[in-house]
Amino acid sequence: MESYYFCSSIFANYALFAKIMKLIRKILAPLIWIKNLQGNIVESLTKKAVKKTGADKSNKFKEWKFKQPIWKQFLIELAMLGAIIYILYLITGYILIPLG
Repeated sequence: MESYYFCSSIFANYALFAKIMKLIRKILAPLIWIKNLQGNIVESLTKKAVKKTGADKSNKFKEWKFKQPIWKQFLIELAMLGAIIYILYLITGYILIPLG
């Protein structure tokens, strides 16, 4: 008789657990929809921005830079970073160095 009671209590707990999980799914469903919607909105707006700006077109400077050896690519990037820091210095009067 005790084993029957034990089994029935397990099934009763499982049924309660299943009902709670269904309730949680119903509560969280709108949040999941919003998350999926946000992902789709971001992707579609990104595609529109790329088409408007032409970012998907080939870039001659980038192609040329990648044809260079690694050490030259590093020097080119370093020179560009120096130019950006110098321009920011001229604008703000502060030396802004990104230290990561």
